Amino acid sequence: MFSKIIAAAAVAVVSAADVPVFSSNDDYDEINLNIRMLSNVTTSGTSGGSQVEGSGVASQSGADCCAAPNLADCQAAFGSACQTALTAPTCVAALTGCPGRRLSEGRRLNGYVNSTTPYNQGFSYVATFANAAAAAAAIAGFDEAAFSAAVIAAFAANPSLGITVTGVTASAPTVPAGPAGPAPASPSPSPSSNAAKVAVSTLAAFSAFVASMM
Repeated sequence: MFSKIIAAAAVAVVSAADVPVFSSNDDYDEINLNIRMLSNVTTSGTSGGSQVEGSGVASQSGADCCAAPNLADCQAAFGSACQTALTAPTCVAALTGCPGRRLSEGRRLNGYVNSTTPYNQGFSYVATFANAAAAAAAIAGFDEAAFSAAVIAAFAANPSLGITVTGVTASAPTVPAGPAGPAPASPSPSPSSNAAKVAVSTLAAFSAFVASMM
């Protein structure tokens, strides 16, 4: 009978070991965790502030921008126009709607048919500025008409390309979303909590041992 009582007490002690013991160290760990989480949010929200990205569609005719011989020159023309229109130190452009492999004229993604039929060429760009304030000013001062004029002029400056742009539709650029911050580290258990659990577990093991000997 006595052995059963001791065994029941051991079970109760083991259950008590699962209840966390809180101390001032736990409060300190929680405060540190909140500071780390706030730091991660702030960092991810401001990263990439010196760049803006945007896209547009140019109405044009002549050669096919997506054709291999014209691809690099077309990207350079859009990049130069972006740099001029946004007053950006650098701007890199890429074409959209170009196939990864050669397709028949009727299936080309940019709608190109022949040199006399107008088609719409999509493009995207990333402009880099010295700081976030300059990038914000470019966004606030974006002028679609001025951007269109810059693209028309950039292609006109390269007559050997054989492409005439008549207009561009584009919206104001935006700041690229920054990468997500690292996941916050889990706070380590406080020393006082660990010590209490070890002591209780040791007592439970000793009680169970005594019960088995009786």
